[in-house]
Amino acid sequence: MINRNAPEVMVYFRSAAMHLEASAELLKVCPKKTWSKLAHEVIYLSGYVVECVLKAAILSATPPRKRAEMVLKFRIDLKHNLDRLKKVLVESGCVMPAQQTYQFRQVLTEWNSEMRYEPISRAFEDADNVHRSCVGFYSWAERS
Repeated sequence: MINRNAPEVMVYFRSAAMHLEASAELLKVCPKKTWSKLAHEVIYLSGYVVECVLKAAILSATPPRKRAEMVLKFRIDLKHNLDRLKKVLVESGCVMPAQQTYQFRQVLTEWNSEMRYEPISRAFEDADNVHRSCVGFYSWAERS
């Protein structure tokens, strides 16, 4: 699914990997018994893992001559809208397996790009669940 030979694709896929690593490190130091702002940040970064994976997959399915146009569409139109990105991916012919659809929904339930303006605390369990879902989602794209 991910075209590792396309530089435009790999920008997004490497970004997903970076956000995944950062969220994993934050989760390690996140207090398990109390709510925390670290848990909020784990969820926030995890959402960007899914966003970047979706964008990498969409670009992989996009003909090379149209990739620059699609990147522009990401910036102007689709932005951080996970539902719309998923729709574009499905329209490109990619079938998301049931497990990844479930993982996508787990992240979408807890995440939105406006979290960057919400300095609130979240439960460790929520952060752990969202992080596990984004790990599964990333792994699916990586092995596809």
